[in-house]
Amino acid sequence: MRSALVVVMHTQAVCDPIEERARILNAQPSDPLLHTMRLQWDEYLGALPAAGHHPARMMFATKDASQFRGALAECMAAWFLIEKLKLRVVALAPGRRPDPDFVAYFENEPIFVEVKSLVVPPHASASHVRDRIVQRIDDAIPQLSGVAVVCLALRLPRSLEEERQTLVTAMQHALTPQVSAVLALEERIEINPSGFFRVDHHALVFSNTRAAFPLPRGVFAGVRQVKVDGGQRRGSTGPSKGGDCIMPRAAIRCPRAREDISGGAP
Repeated sequence: MRSALVVVMHTQAVCDPIEERARILNAQPSDPLLHTMRLQWDEYLGALPAAGHHPARMMFATKDASQFRGALAECMAAWFLIEKLKLRVVALAPGRRPDPDFVAYFENEPIFVEVKSLVVPPHASASHVRDRIVQRIDDAIPQLSGVAVVCLALRLPRSLEEERQTLVTAMQHALTPQVSAVLALEERIEINPSGFFRVDHHALVFSNTRAAFPLPRGVFAGVRQVKVDGGQRRGSTGPSKGGDCIMPRAAIRCPRAREDISGGAP
């Protein structure tokens, strides 16, 4: 069975992201907060063994704030899927037809992952947060080639737990039958009792009870999960009349040939 995954993520940039990037990349141990972020970025990029992988290039080279956020989100998503969920991840090379960003393999079963970023203003209302999430999921659907996979990199006004009900409401509006789940991933800066900074990642999985292709059991073991009665809306893409999904070409033809990213054993 073919599965789909939606990833939502959180970033902590509090100023212009391009200026913040320069400060982080040049951070020294004398600036412990920014140096902690630099070390975390090294971990993200460490999940990308091919130095020329396009999210890494875009992360360092682009002067466009939106493109930078998207590239950082992809690097963080790949790191989380590989290091935390122990999945084998294949990055799809750009092609003529739209494909999701990654194929993650769980026990040799492909899960198609599309990553997008979303920064919400600190004082945004719950309805604004909900509408933006719905919009980003809708924006991603045309790239899925019939497989509902969306990844949103978020900075929310409050923590994931505090925003849980807003997120549930958004998923009830946004999830179409081809979306199997949403993985909400929040990057947070924390300080331990000794005064040292660390980057922590809080995650919530919103599983679509009406998904055409449910995720395999156990893929999110250890991650908090919320069941959402989604699938009320039907998007312009998704399962065909025959009940099948259009698979990205890289997942059909020699899936190991494009392994720009590699993780845990398949």
